[in-house]
Amino acid sequence: MKITNIQVQNFRLLDDITINIEDDITLIVGKNNSGKTSLFEVINLFFNDKNRISFHDFSLNSHLIFENCYTLYKDEFLSATEDDQKELLENKLINEIPRIILSIQIEYDKTNDSLINISEFISDLDESKNEATLLFKYEPKDTIGLFKAFENRLKTETSLIEWLNENILSHYKINVFGGENLIEDNIFSKIQSIINFETIQASRKLDDTKMDN
Repeated sequence: MKITNIQVQNFRLLDDITINIEDDITLIVGKNNSGKTSLFEVINLFFNDKNRISFHDFSLNSHLIFENCYTLYKDEFLSATEDDQKELLENKLINEIPRIILSIQIEYDKTNDSLINISEFISDLDESKNEATLLFKYEPKDTIGLFKAFENRLKTETSLIEWLNENILSHYKINVFGGENLIEDNIFSKIQSIINFETIQASRKLDDTKMDN
């Protein structure tokens, strides 16, 4: 089994990126502030430190999308009178509100790999396929409820972005999917049985002193 592809959306400097993983070594190269650290941080947060995700982790470009979604909620959803129209607008809001997404594609060998641990992440029943996807989404528990809570905020002068910065932990959660199928039981123990992700922090003290030890 091996990881073949990693995709990230709406995380810090990474609005929407896809990285193909080589068979031996994959090098991530770029100038400062190009998103190299962000790539490793999003994996680390979802795998090892999931309780530390905050509004600061959303990309700056997603802030405008949050505001556009609230405008849609305020100007169109609240004034909609027909049930069909209201349902259509609600689905639009649910689909468009920003999520932090990490997708990890795994390729397996049906002959040599045990599929016991990975079976829930295989969503395609096509026998010719040999891929599974781990999909992490940091997304709203209730999109309409989030905007209602903002409308009822005590400090009316607080902007949406300021409010989200203080309250997003109450309204967002991590969901894990196998393909598009939500996995609810023993999620992280199942993931850890498939992938072990560890980091080695960069050393900044490289000089000719004994500190090199």
